[in-house]
Amino acid sequence: MPQSMFRLIGQIVRKIWRVLRPEFVIGRSVAELVLMLFSPIVTFVYGGVVVNSSFSLIGSKGLFWTLPDLAHVLLIDRLFQLLPTDPIRFAALSALMVFSILGDALDVTKVIAQRRRARSTTREGGRSVQPRASMHSADQVPVAEPRDTLTTPEYAIAQLRGMEDNRGHKHLYSFLNWKYGEQLGENIFTHGNLTFPLAAYPAKPSQLLVPQSALRSFRNQPADASPLLKNSELFDLIQLAGLRQNKPFYNRPTYTMRHRADEEQGISLDCEIGTYFDMVRTCDSLEWEIMNLVSELKSSSEKAFKSFARRLTLRNKLHAEVNNPVREGARRSVAISISTLIAFYDGYGVSMLLRKRSEEVAVHPSLLHVLPSFMFQPASVEYNEEFSIVHNILREYLEELFSNPEPEPGQVNPHFFYSDPRLAPLQQLLSEDRAQFYFTGIAVNLLSLRPEVCTVLLIKDEHWYQEHRPRFKFNPEFYDPNLPEGVANEKVPVVNKIPLTMDDDAYEQLVHPRTMVPCGAFAFWAGVKLLRSLPEVQARIR
Repeated sequence: MPQSMFRLIGQIVRKIWRVLRPEFVIGRSVAELVLMLFSPIVTFVYGGVVVNSSFSLIGSKGLFWTLPDLAHVLLIDRLFQLLPTDPIRFAALSALMVFSILGDALDVTKVIAQRRRARSTTREGGRSVQPRASMHSADQVPVAEPRDTLTTPEYAIAQLRGMEDNRGHKHLYSFLNWKYGEQLGENIFTHGNLTFPLAAYPAKPSQLLVPQSALRSFRNQPADASPLLKNSELFDLIQLAGLRQNKPFYNRPTYTMRHRADEEQGISLDCEIGTYFDMVRTCDSLEWEIMNLVSELKSSSEKAFKSFARRLTLRNKLHAEVNNPVREGARRSVAISISTLIAFYDGYGVSMLLRKRSEEVAVHPSLLHVLPSFMFQPASVEYNEEFSIVHNILREYLEELFSNPEPEPGQVNPHFFYSDPRLAPLQQLLSEDRAQFYFTGIAVNLLSLRPEVCTVLLIKDEHWYQEHRPRFKFNPEFYDPNLPEGVANEKVPVVNKIPLTMDDDAYEQLVHPRTMVPCGAFAFWAGVKLLRSLPEVQARIR
């Protein structure tokens, strides 16, 4: 082999070493990178052919040649002997070497990109942050300290963020419209030329002033007794990502959907009790599966849709056992969420609150959302007493706008937060009819097949925002609470308040399938439609 080839490979190895940096190149990983680069030469010398040496840089259990590889070597070697002349053999061999080197270089490039992303999440104050072992409790299992660089909290976070990169896939929402709109007849939510991954069911006029009408019944017992259709891959990543901040991962009870009722008097949910962990394994895992595979969806043809649908293993199992999982909660723990659009009078008319979610949250990082937006769940052991839309909104109002901490598991008093002085002004406004809750409808996220009750809190006091704005301390689920309103970043702006007088084209720059949490989009547009229809609001924005 010419010495120039060895010098070239040596230069490549040194460059990769400098990119990865020593603190990320340990033990097996170094050997794998070097052997990956040298594999074309090894195979060239061994059999005059180039073979995939059957190891993976991520999660490999050892470097070895398998029997199929050796058979491949012998077979290709025999084929080379059938070529008529040495120049032809040399030309074929050279072509194989080029393709092999390009393939290996591509693999190395992917690894470098993954490690750069992982490294970017481990730097704080210019120093590398070492993950700490922790116990995530309230029905939790201890999580061991990860040993492999690629199974660290930083790696898990990179994987979760990678899922979000596919949110703008141009065929994804057409596929969901085909599967749930055309095949199951559900009402797919669109606005203007935008199609959202949602089935949406507006509240009837008689329900608007009665948020509790979104809930038809509740039985205080676990969901379907038959085994749940679970997948733990996403759950494991979320749990691992939590190690970075030593953040507790509580398995709290949740109110779940048993059945969605569409009746003449309105839309509503029959509910029961479930758990947060089971929701992640049975619902959010559906979104994880489809978002990770959507790059394989190459067109919006029916043939492409059918082919892609066959790849969705967990979703296929669910559809095989539940006729319409948009309406039925069988075989899953279908936790219900609540999204509330806060609108308020100010000196200029009427404004609304939107806020960007933090990059640190595991689900829907860096997307816009209305607030408060949260899981519908009891904070105490009094499940029946806490089965209330308004009660839960008031608790989350304190948590998300003022960073009031969540209660510890096992809280006994369901009204523990009612004496908080930051809630008193809103309670007074509600009692004096200067604030009002509205129920605007139910949206179902077609990625996770989970429902969300959408509401509006209209505050008719011009002083509320100015008096409370200095006290706002958005909780860590939202983007840096110290940033002022209106600041923009790479893809999604950080927004505090936006006026109701903006036209729809301007709103669509913010409320877009790529930039907005799915159900938050319906909560926003349904809220805007309601507000524009109220005579007292119309009088303020003319």
